[in-house]
Amino acid sequence: MKCAAFLAFACLQLVRAQTGSFVGFTDDEFVVIKNSKTLLRINSQTGETFFAGDVNAPSDVFVQDHSISQHLGHAIGSEGDAELPAPPVGSLPGMPPFSQPQAPKAPRSSRGSGVAVEEFNELKKQIDTQVSQISENLNRLYEQDKQIAEQLQNVINVRRQFQYVTPFQAVGTSGALAWKAFRIGEDHYLALAQYQNETSGYSVESMIFKWDGSGFQLYQRIATVGARDIEYASVGDDHFLIVANSYDGTNFAVDSVVFKFNPTDAKFEEFQRIPTQDAFDAEFFKIGEQSYLAIANHFNGKSYQISSKIYKWDGAGFREHQALSTNGASSFAAFSIGDKHFLAVAHAFDGSSCQTDSKIMKFNGDKFEVVQSLPTSCAFDFEYFTIDGAHYLAVANCNNGTSYLVNSKLYRFDGDKFNEHQLIPTSGAFHWESFKIGVENFLVVANCNDGNSTAVVSNVYKWQGVSFVEAQSNLLTVSAMAFEYFEIGSNAFLAAAFQNHPLSPVYYVKTN
Repeated sequence: MKCAAFLAFACLQLVRAQTGSFVGFTDDEFVVIKNSKTLLRINSQTGETFFAGDVNAPSDVFVQDHSISQHLGHAIGSEGDAELPAPPVGSLPGMPPFSQPQAPKAPRSSRGSGVAVEEFNELKKQIDTQVSQISENLNRLYEQDKQIAEQLQNVINVRRQFQYVTPFQAVGTSGALAWKAFRIGEDHYLALAQYQNETSGYSVESMIFKWDGSGFQLYQRIATVGARDIEYASVGDDHFLIVANSYDGTNFAVDSVVFKFNPTDAKFEEFQRIPTQDAFDAEFFKIGEQSYLAIANHFNGKSYQISSKIYKWDGAGFREHQALSTNGASSFAAFSIGDKHFLAVAHAFDGSSCQTDSKIMKFNGDKFEVVQSLPTSCAFDFEYFTIDGAHYLAVANCNNGTSYLVNSKLYRFDGDKFNEHQLIPTSGAFHWESFKIGVENFLVVANCNDGNSTAVVSNVYKWQGVSFVEAQSNLLTVSAMAFEYFEIGSNAFLAAAFQNHPLSPVYYVKTN
């Protein structure tokens, strides 16, 4: 009833707006006098319009309906100016009452009903056209609202379903900055790079934990100096851990160390030292049968504009292969797309600004060459991953020079270069970690600071066809520096490194 009344009321308003004619109505119909000559009837229930006749014609010609005749009385048939009675109050459900209108002056016309029919048909055509347009617009808006509702429901469903990152084990740590999970034979390990503590300063030992079937137990401590990253490498039958050492409390020029696994006592032993300058990251990768190691040098004590290095395995150790010009380098990400090999380097600071371009380099068969620059804001990490054959790079922007509340970015490869695909609001983002559960793809960001506190939420995002949406936002972290996803049998875990907290958690990830 309300819909029909609304349709009738819409027609009424169209008539009034376009013709300026008087409109009155009964309980069932609107009565319209156009140009004081033509009488129209509009059904208030259906919106249908009918020609009733010419105002000047005898009343029995056009007043066929008793309700109309009763409502108009002798006003139409009388000589001189006709006054119509006020419409009944509240005739349209849900509509405000109309004030009593006055009928316009209606001079007699010598024209017959044929002209009136013509005018009526033209008016009806205009009304029908506009009603049709309104109907099309309403249908279009309905479809848009339907799509928005479906998208919102998808987001709600994601939030309801993905509440399965839960605490599993808390590990005692000191200045934890990075985790690395790896496997040797049937044994599963989790290595942790520790930066400093109150008692030992920067000469704090980093740790290796081993899975015992129900949890991780401390297995070995290794000597490190302001360790910022720890990387696992496998060359032939040999297993290595590379620690990026950054600072000894006085100097940034400290050696990073390669540890080799000794299968006799199943422990890691120092194997090689590599001169580095405030090393932030170590990235091991292979191109064909060749093994490489990239180390990001951040600062030499005087300048951020220094060389980072790529080392190549020569059968006896890692030897310097290429020097790269970098600005406060903080992270490397090596990846391959088809037969093309790339190395992305994140730049955090150039000595005067956090707004410095990070670089993507391409392997030319021997060395890496810069092929693209990406604008970044104190970038601390690149994460490469694929979804349904498409290639993506996520960059963690930490600070824009004035605020930690900045957008981190997701880029997509178009076959030639990476293009900006999505902006994700972050709070001092330090690291991205991508992982997959079944056919579903996820990203988790390590947020370390919102400008007021290091106790901030680090969010988990789920891929929803064209972009990532927030899936879990109750993961409270304290100065989170990194996440590491790994699987042991049918179990999935997510280890978090908390720099300014005595405990770093390992989360259990529900996979069904």
